[in-house]
Amino acid sequence: MTNNTHIPHLLSREIFIVEYLKSIVLDYHKNKLALSCTHCIIKGEERVNMNILEGRIKQTHKAENKGKYILYWMQGAFRCNYNHSLEFSIYLSNLYNLPLTVLVILNLDYPEANYRSFKFFLEGLNDISNTLKNRKISLHLRKGRFESVLSEYKTNIHTLVTDKSYLPNLKNIKIDIFKKLNLNSYEVMK
Repeated sequence: MTNNTHIPHLLSREIFIVEYLKSIVLDYHKNKLALSCTHCIIKGEERVNMNILEGRIKQTHKAENKGKYILYWMQGAFRCNYNHSLEFSIYLSNLYNLPLTVLVILNLDYPEANYRSFKFFLEGLNDISNTLKNRKISLHLRKGRFESVLSEYKTNIHTLVTDKSYLPNLKNIKIDIFKKLNLNSYEVMK
């Protein structure tokens, strides 16, 4: 028989996740890097090898947006190393001379989420935040439903980049989001 006392019940899981996110936010503020900062532009020192990305990028929606930044919705590839979506976002940021913002949305209502997936997500989040801070890339952590959080960003997005989804539920959610938001959007295979 396994000991499951370390696994919090459903209500305390949400409290644990929110408290963990607060600790990361506080850490960012101690280091004087505001989560709401969208002025962190990637300078020319970032080099992206587009040959690696060839064949991995699919434009999911085309629109003429005059937004203020490139938004990478980090949804599936919770890492900074070997993250093709992040590298493509950096490429677009340099191409359009716009700042890059990475958005991580914690959707506690997502049907396929479980304790193990949240644990994996939270364990990697600290490394992600430190790496992005070192690369001078803005990170936004938001709790809510995917569509409602992304809608709040819509007016300032020039281009939306996200990880390709393979599960039917998330694929359908993204198709709806791309149509409703009417943004220049890309999905990048992992």
